Amino acid sequence: MEQKQSRVETEQQVVRRSLRLVGIANVLTILLSLHFYWVPAGAHVHPVIWFLFIFIIGFVAFGCLPFRLSLFRDSRPVYPLWLAFILGVTPIPLAAAMLHHAAWLRGFSIS
Repeated sequence: MEQKQSRVETEQQVVRRSLRLVGIANVLTILLSLHFYWVPAGAHVHPVIWFLFIFIIGFVAFGCLPFRLSLFRDSRPVYPLWLAFILGVTPIPLAAAMLHHAAWLRGFSIS
């Protein structure tokens, strides 16, 4: 009985750690993408370094997923796991959506 409780506690710690990681990854993505909303109209933007940072953040966030998929069949509740899974795959699409929204809103071109 004692061993099962420690396993459940360990699984909960893993889920909390992954939620923190993907939460931080999404917040960093938003913070790195906000500067596009201050680009002047008609400017040409070539976001190579920005994309590199976003790619690294997305890779790290996606890296927590294979370790969490094994928990879906054993642990309860699964909502935190689904939230970690969804947030783990969103940094790159979120950044792309913010970039294109800022380009559409501010009127600059992406090259």
